[in-house]
Amino acid sequence: MTLNKKRILITRPTEQADTLSQLISSNDGVSIQLPTIQIRPLEKTKELLKDINDLKFSDFIIFVSRNAVKVAFDNFLNNIEIFSSIKIVALGPGTMRELAARGFKDIIYSNQADTEGLLMLKEIQDKRISGKKVSIVRGVGGRELLARNLKERGANVKYIDIYKRSLPHYDQTELDEVWCKKKPDIILVTSIDILDNLMILFKNYKNELLDTPLVVISDRVSKYAKKNGFISKICIVKEKEDSGIFQCLLEIAGE
Repeated sequence: MTLNKKRILITRPTEQADTLSQLISSNDGVSIQLPTIQIRPLEKTKELLKDINDLKFSDFIIFVSRNAVKVAFDNFLNNIEIFSSIKIVALGPGTMRELAARGFKDIIYSNQADTEGLLMLKEIQDKRISGKKVSIVRGVGGRELLARNLKERGANVKYIDIYKRSLPHYDQTELDEVWCKKKPDIILVTSIDILDNLMILFKNYKNELLDTPLVVISDRVSKYAKKNGFISKICIVKEKEDSGIFQCLLEIAGE
């Protein structure tokens, strides 16, 4: 089974899209890369630098995304040895691999790449987490579900916000070329922020956009897309890795 020359618009950051793009191209598909989100490190204020320095006093450090790991170690941290006695937790296999690439070992991680999956880990249940200091490394404006649940389990929780998400700038001619000339058949959407920005960027093509099939990363994103008027097929990936995304692309392409 191949992608039957379907044109797939990949909206996540470029560094997270290259492997999938190659997979699409090698299976008779056409990859169109147009990131609809930009990840920017926060300014190194005294308060943020103190929070970063205080990470070494944590019992648990939770990284909620690959972006959290990348921004942290590209901009704020360079010595992983100071974390040798700290339990390092990753949300999903992708985040785990990003940490492993930085030299971390014995990473606690959830195969289910969302907050709900992370909260099911035995290592952070009540008796193991109660009274512990937990630092959550993330971007500004993330979900509050994780901290709320960990606090209910007795943990002392602090968010360390290290990056912000923003809308990339594109000339209208660039957007027109993507929609009118490249004509995506399927769109990959891996977060609600990405979907919001997609709708802003392609507001001139709203009706066509809402009628385009989506591959999404979670039921939460699927429900949000439907709430915002998407009427075509939405495939929710079962495995939140490139292989799982590819299976959804094949499913839609085969219809």
